[in-house]
Amino acid sequence: MNDDNKEQFSENKILLVISHPDDECMFFGPTLLSLQNRKNQIHVLCLSIGNESGLGELRKKELERSCITLGIEVGNVYVIDHPLLQDGLNNNWDPSLISDIINDYVITHRIDTIITFDEKGVSSHPNHIAAFKGAR
Repeated sequence: MNDDNKEQFSENKILLVISHPDDECMFFGPTLLSLQNRKNQIHVLCLSIGNESGLGELRKKELERSCITLGIEVGNVYVIDHPLLQDGLNNNWDPSLISDIINDYVITHRIDTIITFDEKGVSSHPNHIAAFKGAR
């Protein structure tokens, strides 16, 4: 984050939309730390519990601990466990469903800014790409 946009990203409510537990630290850790240093209120919306290997509940707890380490209040971490949003390379997520979930969260929590993956999903994971499409 450069000096030109420091003011823009100070004292806001910011929503990070991720697909799986661990995305917050694997792809967004430095960004989250930078935003925390500017007195923003960070929220994390995780679109699945990451249960592809049957470890969803454990991964959900790991996400909460990771967010605490990153300075995010656990009350601002929301994990979706929707039957149509299950973790997996072969699971195609509906961007309109994701859009509805994000929209509800944004309205309820009065979010100012949304951060998520780029159009290639950073790692080309289809769940990451769906998060991007749903957030548009």
